[in-house]
Amino acid sequence: MQTADQNSISVFKTRKGRRFNVVIGNIKMRMGVCRFADFKTYLSPIHRNIDFKSDNIELTLVKNNLVIELGMDDFLRLYHEVNSIISNQEYLKN
Repeated sequence: MQTADQNSISVFKTRKGRRFNVVIGNIKMRMGVCRFADFKTYLSPIHRNIDFKSDNIELTLVKNNLVIELGMDDFLRLYHEVNSIISNQEYLKN
């Protein structure tokens, strides 16, 4: 398991808006539109079922079944950044 550094989360889209970059610590993921929407779908049930007694959230990423542990604040920031991008893109809304 890998623990991501604090304040090391960024989510942004490329200039043309059809690719998305998610950076969590030293882990960099580049996703197309469908995979980014799937990532949001993966994060949503985790967000809904947060146990606020816990300090950390575990995420399993597709890349080599990598398991990372994020602090609660970092996970919430990641979730809200992904959600914000999706809510601003008409072609990503369900």
